[in-house]
Amino acid sequence: MYINPSIQGMLETVISSLARDIAPELSSSRAKTCLGMAQSMLQCVMKRASQEHEQLCREHNEMTALLRDIAAELTASSGGAAERIQERSRRLGGQPDVPAPPPLEALRSAYSELSGALVKTLDDLDELLRGGEDKAQAALERLRRYLLTRTLREVESMQVNPGSLAGRE
Repeated sequence: MYINPSIQGMLETVISSLARDIAPELSSSRAKTCLGMAQSMLQCVMKRASQEHEQLCREHNEMTALLRDIAAELTASSGGAAERIQERSRRLGGQPDVPAPPPLEALRSAYSELSGALVKTLDDLDELLRGGEDKAQAALERLRRYLLTRTLREVESMQVNPGSLAGRE
């Protein structure tokens, strides 16, 4: 089971593999420069991925507040443009603030702990079933459905277009 997911970890592995496995095989300075640029881009993706959720939440809340503030400044204004701004403020500026996500490391730690608990629960359900506890079967089926759904989500996120991997036809 995938207990400790990390986009950063996967990207670090790719960057490391490029440096360890690909770089020594390159002979042209152009290829080495391209490799360095690719590694740099992957590092930018790592940085962006770690901040994107929090940034989107913060900016959502800032934009809704800005729409409200602009509309408030134009309450005495009239005309089509002012009406459109007021409507936009009511429709979009009236959205509730979205809560800030927890820090990524705290979320990752909680996720890991919960995933580990599911593994232990599988073991306990197996023990209950071997002990003749019939109710454990329904619980096991429910846990299996969850794990199947989770596995399908993981596979879905890893799918790529045909031909995009080396050696694929």
